[in-house]
Amino acid sequence: MPRKKEASATASFEENLQSLEEIVAKMERGEIPLDELMQDYAAGMKLAKQCRMALADAEKAIDLTVGENSEPLPLFLEE
Repeated sequence: MPRKKEASATASFEENLQSLEEIVAKMERGEIPLDELMQDYAAGMKLAKQCRMALADAEKAIDLTVGENSEPLPLFLEE
């Protein structure tokens, strides 16, 4: 049996997200026993936490770059 994908502090956001998507797809197929499902669920929760933390860090970095007192540029310019 292949080794389970686990959350890793050294893995990139994209790697953790891909692992999480693989776990979700496997669970959605419904072809795994309950004990494996529970292990995958726990691993998925760890991966989701790592992804949330990476996104929060990125948001903080953007806030620092833009500056707390400056007005951020809109993502889409109105025409």
